[in-house]
Amino acid sequence: MKTKVLLLAVFVLALYACDDLGEVSFETTISETMVADIVEPVGVTTNDLKSTLEGYSYYEVDTIDIAENKDLNKYLKKIKEIKVYDVKCKLNGIPEGETINELTIKAKEANWSYTLNNLTDNNAEISLENISGDDLLALGNELLNYEKLTVSIEGTSSYAPMTLSVSLDMKAKVKADVLK
Repeated sequence: MKTKVLLLAVFVLALYACDDLGEVSFETTISETMVADIVEPVGVTTNDLKSTLEGYSYYEVDTIDIAENKDLNKYLKKIKEIKVYDVKCKLNGIPEGETINELTIKAKEANWSYTLNNLTDNNAEISLENISGDDLLALGNELLNYEKLTVSIEGTSSYAPMTLSVSLDMKAKVKADVLK
């Protein structure tokens, strides 16, 4: 009788655990680097420009494709959840003594943007703080549903010419159904 009760208990536990048997959970970083060439407008002197504008503008757009992420690639059609929980960016290309007056990072499809001001540290890694849970959820859902996310950078710089590199890193928890 004890054996039957024990077998029944194991069977019931197995039924409840079946949902997790074919599932894998892991963390990954989803990254993209955008490079903007900031140039002086032709025919306008630096003094004229700085007196009429707030600096030199730039804009660059790129696509994050989760198929290019080595962790996500092998589960591409089996992913059932992507939860972004942290977003950071790293800047490169700011000459000493110069400033990125404004940097706005956008993910249009997720209806998300984040603006940073007065950036002077080259190679600085910046944690994008105070991103709402809804915004993080929207970023993850866009990646899950479409496997891509269009991101852009735009803003102004105190100096030109220069090449500004912005690396965007989104840390995410992922669940995939390996039996699918």
